Amino acid sequence: MTLFPVSRDGKYGYIDASGQLVVPIEFASGMSFNEGMAGVKIDAKGKWGFMNDSGDIGNRSQVGIAQNRGFGHYLWSHGCVTSNTA
Repeated sequence: MTLFPVSRDGKYGYIDASGQLVVPIEFASGMSFNEGMAGVKIDAKGKWGFMNDSGDIGNRSQVGIAQNRGFGHYLWSHGCVTSNTA
């Protein structure tokens, strides 16, 4: 299923191709999906996680602080994750 980020009142969620809200509008930021994953900013403090197209982020206690280093590379507070976004 393809999901698309949507924002309302400064928060982000995701809709499907028909416009149905699939993931509640609750995130501080939301990126487009790539290879089945989308980066979502959990809160205004800078915590990010990766969400699958079912809206699952996994263990939210394991999300980290991410900095976008460009070319699909994100530097995390507890490691390095690479996602090919180009």
